Amino acid sequence: MPPIDIAQLLLLRRPRYFDGQLLTAATFRLEQDYLRATSQLHNRLLHGWGAVDGLDVRSSAGTIIVSPGVALDPAGNTIVVREPRQLSVPASATAHASLFVVVRYDEQLSDPVIVTGHGGDGTEHQTVDEGAVVAAEPTAPRPPDLGVTLARIIWRTRQWRVDARFRRRRAR
Repeated sequence: MPPIDIAQLLLLRRPRYFDGQLLTAATFRLEQDYLRATSQLHNRLLHGWGAVDGLDVRSSAGTIIVSPGVALDPAGNTIVVREPRQLSVPASATAHASLFVVVRYDEQLSDPVIVTGHGGDGTEHQTVDEGAVVAAEPTAPRPPDLGVTLARIIWRTRQWRVDARFRRRRAR
């Protein structure tokens, strides 16, 4: 687990609400940042990082399939894979005798709206969708890389197979 940055602990600041207060987007961002930081800190210190539940990897006719599940990355982000994911590993990847199936936390802006005023017209996004990226990579990530390795796959008899000897890291 990466060491805790003590300076990060000193940055925990949350809004204090009172009647008549003018609430701005910055106020709500501060609250979200506080809640995310405390959640990440909790995950890192109490649970560590790795697979939590699900995220089983299997091969079917040479296609790699990752089941739905949850993992925690080294930063304490919760990674949720909601649906089975199929990995298409290109034939050119067979130059490597093995690859690693890795999951990473991902955010995508969504629900765009047109806004006017306050410095010009433009588009803003109303929400952030949290998700996961699953990929096959030639090397296993190591901190500070925030990927979580789920499996090692090996090229055998002209298709990719899951290496049953590989033991993935599990969160507590």
